[in-house]
Amino acid sequence: MDRKDFIKNTALGLGSLSLISSLSSCKEEESNNENKVSEKSSKIIEATSIALPLKVAELFSSRNHRLHHSLWHGLRDFWNRPDKVSELAKEEITKLSWNPPRPALEWHRGGWTPLTLNGSGIDFLFMHREMILEFDNAMQKEGEDSDIGWILIPEPGLYPEFEVPPVWELPEELKWLQRRFASVKTDDFYWSRIRWWDRQFHDHGYLRTLTLGQLGSLIETSVHNDMHMRWASQPYDPITGDATPMGRGETDIDSKWDSVKYDFIGETYSSQVHPIFWRLHKWVDNIIDEWYKAHETNHKGEIQKIKINGITWYKSTKWVEIDNPWSAPSPHAHHDIKTMEKVSEILFPKKQGILKGGERALDKTKPMTWF
Repeated sequence: MDRKDFIKNTALGLGSLSLISSLSSCKEEESNNENKVSEKSSKIIEATSIALPLKVAELFSSRNHRLHHSLWHGLRDFWNRPDKVSELAKEEITKLSWNPPRPALEWHRGGWTPLTLNGSGIDFLFMHREMILEFDNAMQKEGEDSDIGWILIPEPGLYPEFEVPPVWELPEELKWLQRRFASVKTDDFYWSRIRWWDRQFHDHGYLRTLTLGQLGSLIETSVHNDMHMRWASQPYDPITGDATPMGRGETDIDSKWDSVKYDFIGETYSSQVHPIFWRLHKWVDNIIDEWYKAHETNHKGEIQKIKINGITWYKSTKWVEIDNPWSAPSPHAHHDIKTMEKVSEILFPKKQGILKGGERALDKTKPMTWF
């Protein structure tokens, strides 16, 4: 096993500047004859640092990426909520071709629950696989290793670079939300829920019972959303540096929030700029491959690999509910900034007075852009 494989296995696939630097230091101490770290070792340290290369971070902080990610999540999550998206708003959004074909949530038993049978989970998995392909290409262009996904969701205290940030003070009206994500950040939550999810979603006996849509929907609304909030930290205004308890207001699409400095992983407008995002989503993406292996072992030949827009994907009459995953109205729609701005203004209307960065909440609902 070469040194790179050793590091990768030791860290369970976790990019770690501090860990690798420590290993390099130990190696130098053990060998008095070595005067410097080899070129190969230096490259490993550079490639596996937790921070993203600046150009990669800038790519995903661009306005089109921010608007697309925020709209895609918001439209799917709130399309079935008349208190958030009126019939008139739906009509206007549909005229702009941004109406989601498969909403992700429905009202059930006094709360919003995932729609696991309509194929919306396939949209979730496919859209993020598209993002990952673009990320991989961007990292490789910078000469960096894109294989930074978590193999095992990091357990508390084991990896200092992935230490869970503390909770911060939210407006009085949202103390219930503060209690919720304070709980998500605890060690107990990791051992009682996250580790269980990690094992369940890699269990072939379980995976072979799920359709692809069920898999995506269950992952999205459980471990995925909670991991976003687990690693969320106090957001700041990218211009003034002031702490903003709620981050960017969901109605505020001022260009200042497009700064690469705004990388709050707790909301959809900015999460993809945060380096944890890619470790988390590559963990999710790996589960798709595990799902295929589980079915190929137990239902051989029932699922076929195909390509959709250059993305490796799957086809089955029994296990894959839809054959047209939705990531945008058209291949280039997520680059049409003006249209996305119009949709954003309809989906997040200022007249509702919903949470704005640094201001008190006007109701007890969390921002629509938060996970």
